[in-house]
Amino acid sequence: MQAESCKAKTTRNYNNQNTMAKQYNRVMLGPSGSLSNECVKGNYIGTGFCKDHDLSKDLVDDWQKFNSNYIPVYMNDNPDKSRVAAGLACGFLWTICKGLRKGDTVLSPNGHGE
Repeated sequence: MQAESCKAKTTRNYNNQNTMAKQYNRVMLGPSGSLSNECVKGNYIGTGFCKDHDLSKDLVDDWQKFNSNYIPVYMNDNPDKSRVAAGLACGFLWTICKGLRKGDTVLSPNGHGE
């Protein structure tokens, strides 16, 4: 199994980085953290949400607008999921692709208590 990476290439403006507080994000890399070692070695974070969609033109700065556009996409791809699950998945997807900043800390368990 290979981790799905966020395919969107985004450019970020880090000029205001010093005015923003450092964020800590917990990310599960694969089922039960099974892909954490691969992601650490490859220096990337992946997500399987909306993996068959090109997000490069849809990653707006406002996560709520992104969610309103992608919740229907997620629900169409995952008809067994609730709207709440879709909102959480899309919010997480936006955070991984657009919300993380240089210097933020990402915490991810590896499935072995580490």
